[in-house]
Amino acid sequence: MQAQWRSGATQPLDAEAAQGRDAFTAFSKAGGSIRQVWGDLRGDYFQNAFQFGGLYVDVANDTVTATKPKIEILPFEESQLVAIRDFRHYAQVASRYWQGEIYPNHLLPALAPYFPWIHIKPWGQAQLCDASDYMLALTTTQQFRPSEAVLHDEPMPEALFTCLQQALTGSGANGLSVAVASSPEQGQKAALTACQHYRAKRWHLVPQQRQWAIGQLAIASRALAEAARRVTLQ
Repeated sequence: MQAQWRSGATQPLDAEAAQGRDAFTAFSKAGGSIRQVWGDLRGDYFQNAFQFGGLYVDVANDTVTATKPKIEILPFEESQLVAIRDFRHYAQVASRYWQGEIYPNHLLPALAPYFPWIHIKPWGQAQLCDASDYMLALTTTQQFRPSEAVLHDEPMPEALFTCLQQALTGSGANGLSVAVASSPEQGQKAALTACQHYRAKRWHLVPQQRQWAIGQLAIASRALAEAARRVTLQ
């Protein structure tokens, strides 16, 4: 939708749809604000949508619930879309939307300032959270303090930690240049220290460090996904 809008592509539309397109086009040409937004929709979902001035526009409203109308347009204040405030708010929505369990990232301490949560999906696969621009900006603009706040939480169970540790120290994690914690307790201490160290180094201002973290996340994610697949097949 965004690509089509920006390209100015046209297609045959019925009269009512064409009237809406023309109204939005005129609004845009007159300097009206049109942007993509993301956040917590009514406490149930992470939601991508558009904001056209004071309107909330969801062009894929039936993604989660197929029986919903395909498009939803509301005054923005009626949409109940709110910004994610912090990582604890993120975890609340993630637990409800994705199910599974959320634990502090005491597994890969060097990545924890950027990705402080580990989501264990209902089928057992683990995923570090969250590589979205919004969540990365949320922690880097506050010098990793939002990540530090949740890394103080209780570590994950020892058995789960050991399982994930083994997945990241096997051959499937080739290219991973960060250390895997030796225990949940050691990982927690190292993760908190990393937040303080990165803040002192001012890495929250260095885009290259963010890209390094995203690259390491990709390697870790592949190893964790492969380990979960092997367990499922067995």
